[in-house]
Amino acid sequence: MQPKDQIDIEQLGLMLGKADDVFFAFDMEQLAFTYVNDAFEAITRRNSAELLKNPAALFEILHPEDRSYVQDVLKSWLSKTTSSAVDFRILRPDQTERWIRLKAYPVIEGEAIRSIWGIAEDDTVRKVSMLSLQQINGWKNANLGIIAHDLCGPIGIVQMLASVIGKKMPENAEIQKLTRLIDDISKRNIDLIQSLV
Repeated sequence: MQPKDQIDIEQLGLMLGKADDVFFAFDMEQLAFTYVNDAFEAITRRNSAELLKNPAALFEILHPEDRSYVQDVLKSWLSKTTSSAVDFRILRPDQTERWIRLKAYPVIEGEAIRSIWGIAEDDTVRKVSMLSLQQINGWKNANLGIIAHDLCGPIGIVQMLASVIGKKMPENAEIQKLTRLIDDISKRNIDLIQSLV
């Protein structure tokens, strides 16, 4: 029987093989991937054997706009001794775009990084939702700004007219009371509109 604190490597391998996220190991001496699970093929629609033979194949699947950014990040990881994360896009063979969130964990022996292990997840649904929310929020803010401008103008005119009427009839107490009320309501409405924007 196996002690409680030891990991069953065979069971771990079976679990990683069936995971939805990509699990990988990259050997720093060989500059090659030594392990990639089947999720790589499911997410990228590319053959994982190609990646194991040619690590540069990874850069071929990167979205052209993200390539230099990802290359710079990965180069910085070659000497980084702490875990790191990066978000980027890939293109599948049918040219559909997927967002990937990659987390890397260096394995250090002595002073040197011997390998980098990591997890890559398909983050497309969350990322597209966030981008859609940002667009909706931008549209909402723009429309609120227009509405605020369109409402503040007429309210300001009503406030100004009440002031003019009050100055024309300073002896009429009822007019003075009503114009102060109009002025007060106008100020509160303008403040309310500005606070919403």
